[in-house]
Amino acid sequence: MGKHPKFKTRAIVFTAKEKAELISNISCPEVDDETVVIQAKISGLSRGTETDMYTGNFHGPEYSFPLITGYEPVGRAIFVGKKITHIKEGDLAVGFNLLPDSYPKSYCSGWGGAVEYAVYNRSSASPLWYSEEFCAGRRVARVPNSLDEKDGIFGVLGGVAYHGVQRVGVKRDDKVVIIGLGVIGNCAAQFCQSLGARVIAFDLHELRCEIARKCGIRSAVNASKYDIKEIVASYTGGSGADVVIECSGEVQNIDLCVDIAGNDGRVHLQGAYLEPYAMIVQKTLFGKNLSMSSSCGATPHHIDQVFQQMVNKQLVVRPMITHILPVKDVQKGYQLNLHNPDKSLKIGFLWK
Repeated sequence: MGKHPKFKTRAIVFTAKEKAELISNISCPEVDDETVVIQAKISGLSRGTETDMYTGNFHGPEYSFPLITGYEPVGRAIFVGKKITHIKEGDLAVGFNLLPDSYPKSYCSGWGGAVEYAVYNRSSASPLWYSEEFCAGRRVARVPNSLDEKDGIFGVLGGVAYHGVQRVGVKRDDKVVIIGLGVIGNCAAQFCQSLGARVIAFDLHELRCEIARKCGIRSAVNASKYDIKEIVASYTGGSGADVVIECSGEVQNIDLCVDIAGNDGRVHLQGAYLEPYAMIVQKTLFGKNLSMSSSCGATPHHIDQVFQQMVNKQLVVRPMITHILPVKDVQKGYQLNLHNPDKSLKIGFLWK
């Protein structure tokens, strides 16, 4: 039985509240025959969940500083175990989501993918993700040959959006309202349009609305200048939306979604809502016969579908990239993300 290589990595680590550092020589999980190892060329910054962690708004008691962040490493597969069949060494790939105990005990893993060497196998992935068809190595998705690493950083969040659109059951001629035009909202709007739905999308920042239009979203409205309820009433002829997808992650927008949905409408909550939300069903869902749903994360199947839509020119992502920074400038990048949402959307970090 051959000896497996060992890996150590540089990683983006949140060492304290609003403090991101590049730390070297961190031991990676052990490699075995069910492992895929990616050497990252670029990592994408996920504005929602990573901002929560960066500011200390942890999603549970298992998280603490220092924390290895991120879940969008894109690069070449430099090791592929002999039990892995869907990917081969040299393929461009993206991986996502590692367990909190993937790294030495001195570090917490807040998804743990903002690293130069990302190791995916049973020891770094929950048993819930393992089957013969869907082994832990399938937490790595291959990026098609016609795409490159900058496209790859949209695979995970694009997959989250694709999962949500599938979950809420968008269909042709539905009147769909999207709240929030970050990466997930932008992708969700494009997916809905490709299904033949009539889409109107809102964001508070003109930059995101401009980017959405460049991505082919026909109706992107600056909600800081116009009243959402009035616009939706006009857009739907007063009947309300068939589908409302909330992508901002702001809990106060949930009531808005219920208000603008029409009779028999569907409201889908796509954000990570850390604050409690109280609802009187009799006064909200009940009167309009509304249904409400949510979805979490994405599977490799969703990510594969996202890449295929990019290949087919049904999903446009490049206009969303506003900054590509060298990985040494991680603190600058996370500060820009936190304090200047009007000037930034998708930020990537180059590892070389």
